[in-house]
Amino acid sequence: MRIGRYLKYMNARLSILAPFAIFVLVMVISGTLWFASYRLELRQIENETRIITEQIGFRIDSWIHDRTTTLNHLIKDLDLVLDPDLEEFLKHVKAHTELVPGYQAINWVNSQGIIEVIFPITGNEAALGKNLYDHPTPSVPQTINKAIQTQRVARTPATIELFQGGRGFALYWPVYDSKEDLLGFVNGVFKVDELVRYCLNDDIVNPERFHYRLSESDSATVFDSILGYTDELLPPFSSPHKSNATVDVADRTWLLEVEPIPEILPGASFANYDYIIPTGLILACVLAWMTFIIVRKNDQLHLTTKRYLDLYENAPVAYFSIGLDKKIHRANRSACSMLGYSKEELTDRSVIELYADTPNGKQKALRAFEKSLLGDGIQGEELEMVCADGSIISIVLSVTWVKGLNGKIIESRSSIMDITEQVRAREKQVLQNERLHQSRKMESLGVLAGGIAHDFNNLLMIIMGNTELIRKQLPEDAEVQSCGEDIIIASHKAAKLCNQMLMYAGKVPLEFKPIDVNEIIKGMQRIFEPQTQPQIILEYKLTKNVPDIMADISQIQQCILDMMTNAMEALEDQSGNITLSTKIRQTPVPEGTEIQILASEQDGPFVAICVADTGPGVNNDQLPKMFEPFSSTKFMGRGLGLSSLHGIVRRHNGAILVRSREGHGMNIEILFPVSIPATS
Repeated sequence: MRIGRYLKYMNARLSILAPFAIFVLVMVISGTLWFASYRLELRQIENETRIITEQIGFRIDSWIHDRTTTLNHLIKDLDLVLDPDLEEFLKHVKAHTELVPGYQAINWVNSQGIIEVIFPITGNEAALGKNLYDHPTPSVPQTINKAIQTQRVARTPATIELFQGGRGFALYWPVYDSKEDLLGFVNGVFKVDELVRYCLNDDIVNPERFHYRLSESDSATVFDSILGYTDELLPPFSSPHKSNATVDVADRTWLLEVEPIPEILPGASFANYDYIIPTGLILACVLAWMTFIIVRKNDQLHLTTKRYLDLYENAPVAYFSIGLDKKIHRANRSACSMLGYSKEELTDRSVIELYADTPNGKQKALRAFEKSLLGDGIQGEELEMVCADGSIISIVLSVTWVKGLNGKIIESRSSIMDITEQVRAREKQVLQNERLHQSRKMESLGVLAGGIAHDFNNLLMIIMGNTELIRKQLPEDAEVQSCGEDIIIASHKAAKLCNQMLMYAGKVPLEFKPIDVNEIIKGMQRIFEPQTQPQIILEYKLTKNVPDIMADISQIQQCILDMMTNAMEALEDQSGNITLSTKIRQTPVPEGTEIQILASEQDGPFVAICVADTGPGVNNDQLPKMFEPFSSTKFMGRGLGLSSLHGIVRRHNGAILVRSREGHGMNIEILFPVSIPATS
C-alpha cells in the first residue's frame, strides 16, 4: 500500500517536475550552443591566423631561397678564383637577374671592401666606389668580417640604410683563389620594399582583419603593418590568438608575427549570438508546455493500459498475443493455468509447439493461421493442444489481427476456450448412438436369423425323418442308400448352422456356472493341434490364477473355436504364428489402436481371452462387418463365422475388442466379467 501511494505521489510530481526539467535543459542547451558558437568562431579566426602566418612565411622563404640560390649558381659559373674578370662577371649577372628579378643590385666588392662593379648601375650610382668598411651602420663591416671568418655567406640586418637610399639588407659571399687568398665578395643587395610588395601585399593578408610584423631575431622591426618602417624596439604580440613563424635567411633569422585585430574577435560584439538566448527561451517554454500535456496524456494512457491489462490478465478465457513469427508475446493467467506453463516458459515460444501432433493439431493450426492472414482472422476453430504434463486438450480458437498505424498487421490476439469436457461428452454421445445403432442392427439380424433358423430347423426335421423312413423301406444294398446317407449328413450340418444362428439370436438356453478359462483352453489343445498346418506355430500364454467367470462352458468353447478357426483361415497356406492367451483387464475401454466391437454394461474386472495371428490383417473399416452373419473376408460359404461369437459374448455381458492393420495381422480379445452372473 505504501509503495502504491508513493508511486501515485511520484506520478503527480512528475507532471510538474518534467516540464521544469525540460525548461532547464533547453536553457542549458541554448547557453551551451551560444558558448559553442562563440568558441567555434574564435577557433576559425585562430585557424585563419595560423594559415596566413604559414602562407606568409612560406612566400618569404621561397622569395629569399630563389634569389640566394641564383647567386650561388652565379658564383659557381664564374672562374673568379684564377683570374677575376669583371666583364665576365657583369655578363653572368645580367643573365641571372633576367631569370630571377627582385634584386636591388648585385655587386662585386674587392678584398678592401670597395664596391667595384654594380649591376644594374641605374639607380645605384651612389654606391659605386664606396668602401663598405666606412658604412655608417656598424653591422655592415661586422657582417663582412663574419663572412671572412666563417668563409660562408653572411647577411646584414634588414634595417640598414643603403648607399643607394632606402632600407634593406645585403648578402656577402667571400671568394678565394687557389691559395686560399681572399679575392673579394659577391654582394646581393635587397630592398625591404620589394619584399613587402611581393610577400606582404593585401591579396595575401587583409590589414583590416590582421596585424602582422616582420622583425629580426634581436627584436629590431623590419616592417609593421600598422607602423610601417620604424627603428623602435617593439614588444612582441601579446594576443593569445597570435601565430608566429621563423624564416632563416643566410646566417640570421626573421620572426614573423600575425594576430587578429580585436574588432574581428567574437568577444568584441555579441550581436551575432543575441538571437540564441531568446530563441532558446521561447523553445524552452513551448517544450515545457508540450511536456506537461504529454505527461498528462501519458498518465491517462497508463491508467487505460492498466485497466486493459487487468482485464486481460484476469479474464476467465485464455488470451495470447502472438506476433507474425508465431511467437507468443504475452499470455494471461488463464492461459498459463490451462496449459500448465509459467509466463516465462510461454513468452517468446512458438505457439505452434503447443499444438498436438494429431489431425486437429499442428498442421491444422498452421493452415488456419495462414488462411486467417488473408481474411479477418479465425472464428471458432476446433483444435487440440498439448499441456505441460503431456495431456491433450480440445480447444476453440478465435484470432483477431492487430494492425499498426501503417495498416500492416503487427500481431494477433488469440482467445482459447477449453472444450475438452464438451468434446468428450459429444464423442461419448456419438459412441452411444453408434452402439445403439449397432445393437439394434444386431438385434434385428438376430430376430431375423432366429426366425429363419427355427423354421428351417422344422423343415430339416421333416427331411431327416422322411429320409430315415425311406432308407428303412429300401434294401440295405440298394444304390440309393448312399444318397440317403448324404441327405442325412447335409441335414445335420444345416441343423448345426441353425443352432449357430439360434446362438447368435440368443434363443439357445444357457447353463451358467463358474468356470476356469485356462482349464478350458488346456482341454481344447488336443483339438487345435491336429487341425493346425505344419507351417503354423501355436503359442499359449496363459496368465496364472485368473479368476473364474460365470458362463456356459459349451458357449465359451464355441467362442474359442471360432477365434482359432478365424486365425487359421487368415494364415491359409502361409507360415506364421497364432498366439492364444489369457489375462485380466480392469476396464473394457479400448487402449491405443483397439476398436470396440461390443461394449459391456459391467465396469470390471474382466477375464480376457485373446487370439492373435500374424496373417494379412484387415482395414479398420471392415472390422465391424466381420461379426455380422454370413460375412467373411476369406471365401464364400464361410457361414456365420464370428457372428455367433458376438451373440455369445453379448449374452454373457462381455465385450469384444479388435486390433488389426492390413499386412500386420489381427488380435481379437473377448472379455467376460469376473464371477458376475449373466442374464439367462
